[in-house]
Amino acid sequence: MTKKQLQKLEQLLDHVGDIALRRRARKMIIDLDPKPGDKILDVGCGDGFYLFLLSNLGIKLKLFGTDFDPLALKS
Repeated sequence: MTKKQLQKLEQLLDHVGDIALRRRARKMIIDLDPKPGDKILDVGCGDGFYLFLLSNLGIKLKLFGTDFDPLALKS
């Protein structure tokens, strides 16, 4: 990931109060190292938090999410 993308990720995570979630999300996104055009499927996406982070990094990605809980998908 570029420095600009890492800075954007940090800005997005600044609003997360749960420190463990913030740390986990940072590690997952950095380890995933998304590149333009990547297709990413989040199975069990819940409310789509990780997809939200990925969609706001300024990288053109094809993102998909699925979950069994229809209430989580509505939020």
